[in-house]
Amino acid sequence: MVFKSNPAQPGPHLAVSNKKMTAPRGERNKRVISEREKKTIEMSVIEDIKGIVARGAACLPVLGVACAVAVLTTSCGEAAREEDKEAKEAVQGIWVDADTQEPSMRFEGDTLYYADSTSLPVYFQVIDDSLVLFNSSGRTSYKLTKLTDHLLYFRNQNNDEVKLRRNESENTEEEKEIVEEFIQAEDPKPQVIKEVNKHDTIVFHNGERYHCYVQINPTTYKVISSYYNEDGIEVNNVYYDNIVNLNVFNGKRKVFSKDFRKTMFEGKVPEEFLNKAILKDMELKEVSENGIDHTAVLIQPDNEAAEFRVTVRVDYDGNLTIMEN
Repeated sequence: MVFKSNPAQPGPHLAVSNKKMTAPRGERNKRVISEREKKTIEMSVIEDIKGIVARGAACLPVLGVACAVAVLTTSCGEAAREEDKEAKEAVQGIWVDADTQEPSMRFEGDTLYYADSTSLPVYFQVIDDSLVLFNSSGRTSYKLTKLTDHLLYFRNQNNDEVKLRRNESENTEEEKEIVEEFIQAEDPKPQVIKEVNKHDTIVFHNGERYHCYVQINPTTYKVISSYYNEDGIEVNNVYYDNIVNLNVFNGKRKVFSKDFRKTMFEGKVPEEFLNKAILKDMELKEVSENGIDHTAVLIQPDNEAAEFRVTVRVDYDGNLTIMEN
């Protein structure tokens, strides 16, 4: 199958086939799908996605449900009927950057893998001459401009044309390296954001000595973070969130001790931000008559500008107050 330019019309023109698809006589009127059929389609799509995510991401509780919802909310019955199976078959295999020859994507079945060990694989379809990806933020479409046996071109989110060519370096060292990259991509490893392990600080108030101790520990709770890769495609990375333990001592007297999780800042941080954030740190802010203030730092790992700070105050009797900065 080839997407090709139509000489009669300037600019890219996608043509999968000139054959007109016609319903059999007697079935040309729009067919109403029964509720039972709809339910069957929905369950089939959900099971397919669960299998894909379980194989590639190992984080179904976070990502699998989101993908399933994304598919179903775009009318899974309609999407299934409109999917271009021929085009989906045509993109199967490994694709590299047409200019740099760097590995970019591998399509296998219903799954798209990226050439790194951190980005999550995604369920994909080809619908209406577009590559459609279903990730944690929902459905994203990329318009195909050329698809041949050896070339795959599409427009990214910035409307830049991404040009890929099929990998043809068979039985070479280069081929082995490319395949190895995609083998690692099948099982992406959650990343840990922990620039420091602990803070150990001595402060004074009214002649009294206070010892503030902060310990940062990774958890097994996964957070899905979205960003745009070098090709301008939205991808998902998975990270482990942190627990931050804050202790305050006055001599041998324990004034305060508590584990902080990001859920403790609900209502102080916008929900949309908090869902994609990790608790990065707890920094000493100031000492005053009201108590000892620390700043809880929450970040979205793949967005350097996305940071939210919340004040955590412990008074000298050990009472906790959480305040917006």
